[in-house]
Amino acid sequence: MIMLDTSFVVAYFNTTDQNHDAAVKTAKILANKNSELYITDYIFSEIVTVSFVKLKNLKQAIGIGKIILESCNLLHVEKYIFEHAWKIFSGQKLRLSFADCTTIAAMQSQKIQKIATFDGDFSKIKGIDVL
Repeated sequence: MIMLDTSFVVAYFNTTDQNHDAAVKTAKILANKNSELYITDYIFSEIVTVSFVKLKNLKQAIGIGKIILESCNLLHVEKYIFEHAWKIFSGQKLRLSFADCTTIAAMQSQKIQKIATFDGDFSKIKGIDVL
């Protein structure tokens, strides 16, 4: 089970992103391992919004959204995950966004230990292995 973060997905689809080649390489490895992929609804929101802003093309952003919905398991941020994320956010010593805190809370809830991301803050979280 692997969580996909916004930075990874956006880099994969945006050929001008500085991390595009690394994202493509990592995606090939994940595909070869037949990994179960997960995103949260918060991550999905970020992916389609950032894709739309960076690519300046609604049709492309919608296409990316469709691919993600077809290839990933979508985790909804339920009340208990939201409340746990709020505790993480409120008590943090890092500078994590609330969306990142929901990702951490969802990963802990589902016992997902691996995340594909280019966000270095995730490597500072105990129990999370950054790919």
